[in-house]
Amino acid sequence: MMTIIGNFLIYFLVTVGIVLLSGRRHLARDKRLATVVGALVILLPAGQAMPRSRATYPFIRWAMYSSTAPPRTYQEYLIRDDSGRVYHYPFEHIAFSSPRAFMIRLEQLVQACNCTGSDELVDDVIATFASIHRDRTGRTVTQFQVYEVPVTTGSQPPGPRTLRYTWRPKR
Repeated sequence: MMTIIGNFLIYFLVTVGIVLLSGRRHLARDKRLATVVGALVILLPAGQAMPRSRATYPFIRWAMYSSTAPPRTYQEYLIRDDSGRVYHYPFEHIAFSSPRAFMIRLEQLVQACNCTGSDELVDDVIATFASIHRDRTGRTVTQFQVYEVPVTTGSQPPGPRTLRYTWRPKR
C-alpha cells in the first residue's frame, strides 16, 4: 500500500515529466509564470496524493453532483396513453440535455406531498407533463404512475415496485 509520500512522489514525477516534455523552455524568463507553474507542480500532486480527501486541486468537491453512496431506491415514471400502451415517460421531450433534473424534481414533489394521489401541486406538474406529451406525440396520457424501485445489483432483476403516486386527468 502506497503512502502519502509515495503517492506524492509518483504524481510529482509525472507532473514534472509532463512539464519537461511539453517543450516549454521560456518559463525561466517569466518569473510570474514560473511561480504559477511551480505552484501547480507542487499542489497538483499534493492534492491527488491526499487519501480520503474530497477536495483536490483546484478545490473541486468530487461529490458536488452525487454522493459516494448510491440511493437505495430510484423512481420509475410509467404512463398509459389512449393507445392502451404502458411505458416510461419520455422526459427527453421536456429537456433533451438534462431530463434527470425534471425527474428528480418530480420525485421531490411526490415525497414532499407524502400521499398517493390528489395533491394539487403534483397533479398540476404531471398535467403539464401530460400536455407536453400530447403536443409532442398526439397521444393523450390517461394515467401517470410514480413507482419506487429498490436498487439491486446488475445481475439481479429489479426488486418489487412500490406505487408512490397515481395521476389521472380531471374530467
